[in-house]
Amino acid sequence: DKTLNMNMASTDMNMDHYNACGRFYGQNPRWNSPPHTVYIIQNVLDQQGQPTGREINDEEKNTIIDVVKNRLPKLTDGFFPRNINIEIGNDPPNWGTAGYIIVAMDGYLPFQGANASWGAPDIYSAMTRLKPGTIHYPTYLQELSQNMGFLSDSDLIQPSVFNNGSPDNYTQHDLLMGKFKYNRPSSNRSPDKN
Repeated sequence: DKTLNMNMASTDMNMDHYNACGRFYGQNPRWNSPPHTVYIIQNVLDQQGQPTGREINDEEKNTIIDVVKNRLPKLTDGFFPRNINIEIGNDPPNWGTAGYIIVAMDGYLPFQGANASWGAPDIYSAMTRLKPGTIHYPTYLQELSQNMGFLSDSDLIQPSVFNNGSPDNYTQHDLLMGKFKYNRPSSNRSPDKN
């Protein structure tokens, strides 16, 4: 006898939106082990990516921490640890260091935010860059949420954290997509077969 555990995607979930935001060359990019540390760079970065000596303000720092501790665990259906280690300083590990999400305020970013992940579909590291002085909670939420394996934006569903009209909280559809992503392996292909 074998036990078969099954999770079906809710019929309320738009698979086209999920495939646009949550797939990478047909696969399901995700962390297979939760990251162990979020490192927030204390100083705003210059054009060469070096600390300027100008510190990020408390509101920026607290907004990042709020998203990390209160929102990402919800999006990933509890996979992302609520009690994750948060370090703040000016000596971050190298971009792409396993187990880290590095967050920086980039003084030369021409838009509100950007993100990148290493190892897709088996993500092992990520980074988010945000424009300093422009606290826009939906941008912080979107960019940090995309570090969980949602690598693209899509306007197929409105509103959604994963498009330009993003709200300041996850929609029911966003939460369905997060649950779907973190209940399937990174090898899960589109169309959904396993």
